[in-house]
Amino acid sequence: MEYCTGTSPNKAAVRFRPLKRADLPLLLKWLHDPAVLEFYEGRDRKFTREQLLAEYFSKDDIRRNLIELGDSPAGYLQYYPEPPEPGRFGVDLFIGEPGLWGKGWGRAILDRLVGELSESGGITSLQLDPRVENLRAIRCYSAAGFRRERLLEHHEFHEGAWHDCLLMVRRFPEFSENKRPGT
Repeated sequence: MEYCTGTSPNKAAVRFRPLKRADLPLLLKWLHDPAVLEFYEGRDRKFTREQLLAEYFSKDDIRRNLIELGDSPAGYLQYYPEPPEPGRFGVDLFIGEPGLWGKGWGRAILDRLVGELSESGGITSLQLDPRVENLRAIRCYSAAGFRRERLLEHHEFHEGAWHDCLLMVRRFPEFSENKRPGT
């Protein structure tokens, strides 16, 4: 796959588009890669086509997107309302191409997401909850303006054990609450 070239990643190269059934082979590839699964879903998960259809293509409040860098698919991102606070959204993402890790693309992806959701208004905060041992993600999220809010003890069951996570939040007090992202 050919990715954007240049001296450093920038959010202009990042695009999101709704996940389509035609993306299923990419999801299967990424979610069978032990390097990706170490941090997302778990290496003990063995996804089938049917499981991915049920989990990633269901009708609900989750906005599921394919991340593209230039014209090349690079990962997956989803965001969803986090009740009870209106305007608060949870975010989950992964870069499915490990060769792109550690090069600043995670921050560029989050910067693009923040920009798009900010334009639509109604957002008061975004939150992520990386496992405490995922130091690369924590550094990335901090660089993108997310702040450590609190420890979530025994929050995620991953690879046969409960793990602590870190709630990281980026607040947007300046945005109105009369519009919701994606509407």
